[in-house]
Amino acid sequence: MIQKVQEQYYEMGYALMGGMVVDEKLKSQIEAVLSQAKETIFQIIDENPNHVVVSRTSLVYPHGKQTSINYQQPPSEYDLGIDGCKQMLEPAFTMREVEHMFVSNERMDIDDIKAFAQRAIEDEQDKKQK
Repeated sequence: MIQKVQEQYYEMGYALMGGMVVDEKLKSQIEAVLSQAKETIFQIIDENPNHVVVSRTSLVYPHGKQTSINYQQPPSEYDLGIDGCKQMLEPAFTMREVEHMFVSNERMDIDDIKAFAQRAIEDEQDKKQK
């Protein structure tokens, strides 16, 4: 059987905890660590701009294997610069609510889980609209 979890769970921004979500107690503890880490990392970057290269990323497929690359080219009017890149990192140092969490007491095919979740979310949205 599968059902929607009523308790509130949290995950690190950008879903960085590798498939783990935490409850309110751990959320607060992790937020404190992330806040200190962000402050320290941003301070190091600010104090060492000559050691920071603003780059872009893309994917290539050598021999059909997806591979991530970084590259740098002359700046354009759309480049973020170091400060813009730091702003883009902000979500990585935050905890965010998991909006929809489901649990099953048996192994299920992912398509069955997704179908159940979609229907449950639609039902919930429909109730709010009435």
